[in-house]
Amino acid sequence: MVMTSHTQACVLAFLAGIFLGLAAITPLPIFPAIIGIVCFIQVCRSVGTYKERFLLGALAWGIKSLIALVWFFSAAPESWLPEMTKGEAGLLIFFFWLYVAILLSFAGGLLMMVAGAVRGIILPVVMTVGWVLAEYVSMWVFAFGTYGRGAEPVAGFSFGLVGYALAEHVWLIQAGKWGGVYMLSFLLVAIGYGYWSLLQLSMSRRIGTIVAMSALILLTQQSGYEVTNAAFPSVAIVDTYLSASELRYDEGSLRRREVISGALRSALSTGASFVILPEDARAAQATDAESAYNQVRFLYQDPSTIIVDSSLVKQGINTKLTARVYHGASTTVVTTEKAWLVPNGEYLPMISRFFLKNVLDEEQLSMIDTSLVTTSGLDLQASWPEEIPGVLFCFSSADPFAARRLTEQRRLPFIAHPVSHAYFRESSILTRQLERMLRVQAVWSGVPIIQSANMSEAKGYRPDGGITIPEVYEEGDGWRVTRLGDMR
Repeated sequence: MVMTSHTQACVLAFLAGIFLGLAAITPLPIFPAIIGIVCFIQVCRSVGTYKERFLLGALAWGIKSLIALVWFFSAAPESWLPEMTKGEAGLLIFFFWLYVAILLSFAGGLLMMVAGAVRGIILPVVMTVGWVLAEYVSMWVFAFGTYGRGAEPVAGFSFGLVGYALAEHVWLIQAGKWGGVYMLSFLLVAIGYGYWSLLQLSMSRRIGTIVAMSALILLTQQSGYEVTNAAFPSVAIVDTYLSASELRYDEGSLRRREVISGALRSALSTGASFVILPEDARAAQATDAESAYNQVRFLYQDPSTIIVDSSLVKQGINTKLTARVYHGASTTVVTTEKAWLVPNGEYLPMISRFFLKNVLDEEQLSMIDTSLVTTSGLDLQASWPEEIPGVLFCFSSADPFAARRLTEQRRLPFIAHPVSHAYFRESSILTRQLERMLRVQAVWSGVPIIQSANMSEAKGYRPDGGITIPEVYEEGDGWRVTRLGDMR
């Protein structure tokens, strides 16, 4: 085989990154992903030295990450950190975008360095298994690379994982039952390797086989959006439209209470067995759980419904996002805490602090420290009764193991997913990636996931990989209530 020149190898690595990145953000992701994988394998087979392979593999995964993470620019740090101007916030986003892409690129370099050193029948094994391991390693690199005070490292940042390209495929997503996105990555890389192998055949055999395989994949593609109540219990879902300042600062507390009160009263009137409120809804203002539940019982006529609420709770010097589930039938409340925090949104990574020291003055940096005070908490859901749903906090949708971990602790009727996108401008790219993640999580866990959102939309993610759009029940000023399941 004639060795590809260094320039050609660089071009192929660049194309690999482009197509793998496009697979993360485009509506029809499978073929861009396959093209990216084929280019990546070809570079592995074409470059001779370890150093060249590492650099080209890092280049491919770095470009892939830059494209997959372009949604970073939909964040608006100045909305929750008024100490920063829009220009300073933009610089922070740009710096962090480049930094994270570099972190995630290392695993691609290691993969190409190792896979390029093997030949023969072992190559497809090394490429498929190695790709999955490299994706897992990249999540740990991100976890430690974004470490900051108050946050626990979690290998959960799965944006850009190639397996999500199969999340909208009605048949292929079913492989996620046996390993979530990791199994999907393994499968898609195996398919990509198959295409690469076909390119080594004669022209006539190559074209016919590739056309047949491509037609099969296309003909079985479907979006999975439906309006159906199948597979869901009786749930009323509250969506709200509260800004970052209304959520975060005392000036917006009256508006927040009015919105949540109106929405919760409407949701309780549906007769649903469960009500889910968005992240940090704060149906009650008390800091301790028992007092909060007593407030809910008093304000809403002692409802028998199971209500999923959450609130930022100050515990000594720490502030934790705490979910409170009010169990009306037994008049008890159970709590759990958010363990995986959002860098630059809930805590300040050390690398961001280093950057901001060169941009802001000491007073501004001190004010940011007082704003980003959330600390990692403990997951306390294992001891909850079986009739209470699991709680999957916002951002945990990106952790491939999150939903599966909840189902291994106990039996669940479903998983409640309260989120808030108040700190982001509307981004279809971010929404698409989160949808794919939750589809796969629902398939792997075998349990429906129901999203309640602030500044986004309620959705039901089914264990078959589809998405259910809930029925609208009532809308008010700043809120909307939708329903899933049988309301008899």
